[in-house]
Amino acid sequence: MLGVTPKVTEKLDLVKPLTTYCEEYYGPEEAKNVTQFLSLANSLRAEVASPMSVDGAGFSGHVENLTRYLAVLNLLEQKFNFERQADKSPASSTVKGVKFQWSDSFKARSMGESPSIAYERACVLFNLAAAKSIKARDSDRSSPEGQKAAITEFQAAAGMFAMIKDNVLAQLVSGRTSADLSNEGLSLCASLMLAQAQALVYEKAVKDKLNRGLLSKLASQTGNYYHTAASFAGQLDAEMHCSWKGHCHYQEMAFLAAANLQAALNEKPRVLEKLEGFGPLIARLRYAKSLCDQADALASEYKLIRDVDALRKVIEQELAELEKDNNTVYLEVVPDKSSLSPLAMISLVKATPITVNSIIEPYAAEMKEYGQILDNLAPANVREKAQQYKSLLESQVVGPVDEAFSQMTELINDALAERGLPSAVQKQAADDGDAKDVEVPDSVWLNLEKARLTNSGAGPLGLKAQIDALDQMSQAAEHSITKCEDQLREEAQEDSRCHDRFGDRWNRTPSDQVPHSFFTQLQQYREKLNLANETNAKLRRKVDAIDAGVFDAVSKKTKEELEADLRSTSATPGQSRLAADPKIEAARIRCAEAVDYLQAELANVKEEVESSRQNALQENPTPSLLQRQEDLDAAVQELLAAHSNTSVLESIQSLQTRCLEPMIASFNEWNSAVVAKIGQAENSRQGKLHAWDSAATALITSSGEASEGVAFFSRLLDYLGQIDQQIGDYVFARTEEKNGMLRNLQGSYGAPHGQ
Repeated sequence: MLGVTPKVTEKLDLVKPLTTYCEEYYGPEEAKNVTQFLSLANSLRAEVASPMSVDGAGFSGHVENLTRYLAVLNLLEQKFNFERQADKSPASSTVKGVKFQWSDSFKARSMGESPSIAYERACVLFNLAAAKSIKARDSDRSSPEGQKAAITEFQAAAGMFAMIKDNVLAQLVSGRTSADLSNEGLSLCASLMLAQAQALVYEKAVKDKLNRGLLSKLASQTGNYYHTAASFAGQLDAEMHCSWKGHCHYQEMAFLAAANLQAALNEKPRVLEKLEGFGPLIARLRYAKSLCDQADALASEYKLIRDVDALRKVIEQELAELEKDNNTVYLEVVPDKSSLSPLAMISLVKATPITVNSIIEPYAAEMKEYGQILDNLAPANVREKAQQYKSLLESQVVGPVDEAFSQMTELINDALAERGLPSAVQKQAADDGDAKDVEVPDSVWLNLEKARLTNSGAGPLGLKAQIDALDQMSQAAEHSITKCEDQLREEAQEDSRCHDRFGDRWNRTPSDQVPHSFFTQLQQYREKLNLANETNAKLRRKVDAIDAGVFDAVSKKTKEELEADLRSTSATPGQSRLAADPKIEAARIRCAEAVDYLQAELANVKEEVESSRQNALQENPTPSLLQRQEDLDAAVQELLAAHSNTSVLESIQSLQTRCLEPMIASFNEWNSAVVAKIGQAENSRQGKLHAWDSAATALITSSGEASEGVAFFSRLLDYLGQIDQQIGDYVFARTEEKNGMLRNLQGSYGAPHGQ
């Protein structure tokens, strides 16, 4: 059994050229984000360049490094251009100073080289396939498990060599490849792996003493696989040692000899039974013996180890016995071998289908983190447009939805609180001397508990602290915007001073004419910040407007303390008469159902708003923009159009006509009937319950609004951090350009006349 020799490569520093490419193409700050990934790529490349050990731990470790490096190459290809492109777009800039060199597996002194990452990938895949062939070759085939493992590995190696030939080879369009990565070389390797897998199947079948007819078919197919491998080796005579072709031809002859022997032994019982057919049987055995002779001749020619002696001995014994019987008894004519019927073939092996993605799947989770970092790696113009897209998304899509939903939520909650809902229409038990009136209804108590669980358990008291935190985040955002504006103004002022000083010799585009959208984006962010500040102030007023006593009751008092408070308050007269009036009870039920429907629909629309926001904000625009660098403005508009907010805005607005107005009408109907029955109750126990319930609802709503405010400011500060980085890159580049021009201009002042 043969294993394919792995290709060899020299160590290569990837960090410096890839970092330089990042700094020139993506910007210095962006390059810092991929330092860890580039270090990983470089260390894995160094491990891959180390000689492949054939012992257990070292071998497995090398295969693991090859596989991880393959996963890294997949990511590198997405963001690093290793080959010159035909167009003249910015993407035509290439990684400089990298040339991948690998030896030829068939002839170590022959080298292939290319700047192409596709070539590097092909070489890594080749070595992974070679590793499988070595693992199969070195398996302990003395046990059924070891033999099965070897068959599996040979088939996997065949699949990998075939995959390189069919899917990777076409990508190698530049550089100088070697014979092992030619169509013929890869076909040779794949065929040889299948031949050896089939040979092991035949070997196992012989041990298991299977039917000789099946054994003949298996051996015949094995010989055919070796014949295919030998034909490809013959096409590479000038590129590889002749022993490859010799070995394949030798094995072909040996297995064809075995196939003919097994066919003869399968036919022998029938011949002996019918006492006819000795001539063809002898002809097949003579042909089998001649194949052994050809194998021996090949062994001598190519200096191969002879291993057909045992096979020849069996053939000669069978042949001698049959020839003796035929010469003395049956006297049949022995036909020429050309008249023998062809042997049937059957293959019990095949190349295992495989893809690059399936190979690197074990490292998908590890590479996902790096992939997310690389997804955001983009040239300055793309990053600027990505930031512009996020700004427009916030102002045109997400912002209007959040504002509309906030207004609708406030409108609904105010309407409920004003009417003491939903507690006002909770079913009241028939009173027993108004004893039931001193119990806090479950619905009210649950609302109070919910209010106390807001703000991570800090409750209403924590809400005021959260509002203070919103003010602090607002100040941080204001500081960030001002800092960005100051950087741009200072750079523009310095540029203007240089223009005034050097006049026409300061021949670069003035800062106020450089095409960028920084000031526009900052203005949009400031407008959003002003709106957020107004919302914060309104939120603070809403919380401060809650009566101190009510706030204290909602925040701290136990259920028993609240009920004691109720006992000190006069009861609503005639409470028990309401439930006894069927018309009033029916109106109460209709109002309660309308309130439930309103709250359920508000919750549904809130989910729709959240889903819409997440879908919009989670999308990373950078990959799409990178593919549309020729028209980034159009790409931004297309991305925005994909997140239309029309549907969700309609859902928000429909709450008023579908739910709120019918609820108010139901309440008015019920309340009018109650007033007509028992009159208006002021400062009653029911009124106090309404006040607590309304305050709890207001606090719950305010807590939700505060949480949304924190989320908004977090996004805003993140966006401002990104634009701050972009402005820093822009100012740095302009400053470097300015310093270079100053050196040139000042140098010309001191140069001798005429120079």
